[in-house]
Amino acid sequence: TLFRSDAFYFVADDGSQLVRPAMRSQDLIFAVESRHNLRLLRIEAYEKHYGALAQLDRDYRPAPSGTGRARGADLFFKIPLPALFSGRLTYSFVDTERTDPNNGRLVAAPWDITHTISLVLERQIAGWHASLGWRYGTGRPITPVIGGQQLADGSWTPVYGEPASERLPPLERIDILAYRTWLFEHGRGMTLYVSINNVLNRENVYSYAYSEDYSRRQIVRSYFGRVLYFGAMFYFN
Repeated sequence: TLFRSDAFYFVADDGSQLVRPAMRSQDLIFAVESRHNLRLLRIEAYEKHYGALAQLDRDYRPAPSGTGRARGADLFFKIPLPALFSGRLTYSFVDTERTDPNNGRLVAAPWDITHTISLVLERQIAGWHASLGWRYGTGRPITPVIGGQQLADGSWTPVYGEPASERLPPLERIDILAYRTWLFEHGRGMTLYVSINNVLNRENVYSYAYSEDYSRRQIVRSYFGRVLYFGAMFYFN
C-alpha cells in the first residue's frame, strides 16, 4: 500500500520543497469469527511493516524517512448473561516500533498502547438501554526530560533521555450511559441520552510539565475528569 503524508512534511527549514517517496505499508491480517445465537467471538491478528515514513523531529522540522512495524491482536467477545444482562469484552494487544526522528534508532512508537481492555455490562430497563463500562489502557511511551541546559540569554533548554524509555501511568475509567429511542410515523424519531464519563473522577495523567530549569516534574492531569453529557437527537426522513 502506498500513501502520502501532510504537506508540511515536504517543506524544509528554508521554505524550499522537499522530495519524499510515497510512504508504503505491507500488511498481513488474519481473522476468525464464531456466532451462535446471541454469542459472538472474533479474534484478529496482524503484522504490518512500514517504509519511507515521513517524520518531524521534536522541533517540528522534517527528519529523514524512517521505517516501522506493528504486530498485535484484537479480541471481541459478547455473551448473554442472567437477569437479561449482556456483556461485551474487547481486548487489544499491540507491539509497535518506528524510527525515532531525533536519533534514527528503532524505538517504541508514540501510540504503542500495549494493552487495551474494555468491559461493558448492558441491560434494557423500562425501555432505556443502560450500560456500565470499565476501560483500561497501558500508558503511552514518552521521552523523559532528565535535566536542563542554560543558554547564553539565561533561558533553559531541555536535555532529553533515551527516546520512549518511560511510559505514562495506565489510563483507567468507569463510564455510565443510558439512552432511549422513540420511532414515529414517516421515518421520524428521537433519542434521549445521558452519560457520565469517568464516574469515579480518576486522575489520569495526560503528560508531564517541568519547571523553568527542568529540575522538577509534575503531572498534567487529563482534561477528561468526571464529565456529564446529556442531550437529544431528532431524525427526519
